[in-house]
Amino acid sequence: DQGAIVAEGYASGRVGSVTLRTQELTMLRDAQVRSTRAPGASGSSGSIRIEGGGVLTLGSRTAATVTPTPEEGGVGSIFTTDEAESAAGSIAIDMQEVFVGPGSAIATIARGTGDAGDISIRAGTMAVRAGLIVSQTGSGVATDAPGRAGAITLDIAGAFEMSNFGELPTPGAGVLSSASTGRGAAGDIRIAAASVTLDSVVVQAATAGAGRGGRIEIRAEELTLRNGAQVSTGTEPGSSGDAGSIDVQVSGRLDAYGQRIDGISSGFTATT
Repeated sequence: DQGAIVAEGYASGRVGSVTLRTQELTMLRDAQVRSTRAPGASGSSGSIRIEGGGVLTLGSRTAATVTPTPEEGGVGSIFTTDEAESAAGSIAIDMQEVFVGPGSAIATIARGTGDAGDISIRAGTMAVRAGLIVSQTGSGVATDAPGRAGAITLDIAGAFEMSNFGELPTPGAGVLSSASTGRGAAGDIRIAAASVTLDSVVVQAATAGAGRGGRIEIRAEELTLRNGAQVSTGTEPGSSGDAGSIDVQVSGRLDAYGQRIDGISSGFTATT
């Protein structure tokens, strides 16, 4: 609650890693677990690992907007950033239940010339409600950065649900993305779960620079896309990179229906 666990680097040398072993971790009101490296620093960034087999809650479970007030619980974030030449650290989570609330985030971001770290989440169930899971590179001072965005792997034994508020995407909410805005490639995204429900959200492995888009792989017994949910490996306008591929294998029922109020229908796209 408004607290922070931080590993930071401002000079040479490796930033330390953060490991938390707990049966329950609740992060509210701008609470953070982060590993960061400042511009000009040298050495590798630290990783973050959270494990224990219990419940991880980031932000409010009851808020009705993407910017919940402190009274509603606020937001919680787990992230690694690197603004120098090294790679941002990886994030690994192994818990029974994971909840990411409105405005809350799990992210690895390289704002310098290095790679963004991978994100790996293993859980019994996982819900993302207007939250963010992002790995991104080339987003800061180095718009032509050669670094690659990290891979995002979700290995969920039961249900994976991701939803947004209403039928129009809210900026900064409801996004699962591995993206590159520089010369490096976007990372691959893999989702494996008993059931996957995507409601008015965006899952993308995209490029806005010269790098290629990533591959998206979904494995599930049941898959539902509704209210304009998009799974995309497209390239942004002005990009010279190739789009990635989409591989979906569903052993049972697959439904894609409904559209956003701006007319975008639920579906899969790989466009350049």
